[in-house]
Amino acid sequence: MLKFIMKHYSPNSQGEIFRLYILVGDDRFHVAINGHPYCTYGFRGPLADIRTIRIDKDIQQIVQVDHRQAYPAPFPAIQLEETFNTFSNDVPKQFLPGHVIIMTAIPFGNPRGGFIIRFNENGTKKQALHLNPRFDPHYVVVRNSHTDTLDFRRDEERSGGFPFVLDQQFKLAIALTESEFKFAVNGSVFESYAYRNANLLNVLNGFKVQCSNGMQLEITNVDHMNMGVPDCEGFESYSHPEVEIF
Repeated sequence: MLKFIMKHYSPNSQGEIFRLYILVGDDRFHVAINGHPYCTYGFRGPLADIRTIRIDKDIQQIVQVDHRQAYPAPFPAIQLEETFNTFSNDVPKQFLPGHVIIMTAIPFGNPRGGFIIRFNENGTKKQALHLNPRFDPHYVVVRNSHTDTLDFRRDEERSGGFPFVLDQQFKLAIALTESEFKFAVNGSVFESYAYRNANLLNVLNGFKVQCSNGMQLEITNVDHMNMGVPDCEGFESYSHPEVEIF
């Protein structure tokens, strides 16, 4: 593991929101804070050894962990700044069948609220997946997507029960196959949602989270991995609370 420790004077005051950028150069990391150059840090080992980004210490909330390819061409090509998002997680290359996203989070706040996990197409407002767990009084997980006119489809899906509990941590795995999204919560398979467009994985950049009606979602961990099998058979095991991703 490569540890990156910042010992320079911090340009931020306690309690302020800040944005940290880390650009991977030829032989060093280039760091900027709030759009201004801050420092550089030379590589201490092979970049191939880096598997995770860990953020800890005196941070109250993390709302964005986006990865972008800067060279030879930006990817995602468009990066929207949406202040209403609770969390954002873009990825620097296209998804392939067999990819699994594992999210660990805790819902809290107003029991009559909910949260939304969105996969948008190419940084636009068109949602390829709208996953919306709604708590009291509905206790239903709505799955839907946008038409070309950005309207939600009439045939939204609500089956599968409700695997989430307020104030209790959950582990959600979202598997991307050749034809559908698959979901698992805490080690058990929970429904799926078929792609509504062909070649959908070519236009997905990552996911966003949005909360509603006083609900809050504290996301503590996000892992990405490719299982090497397009149908993601057995992916639910990665959502088990005791399984660690390496």
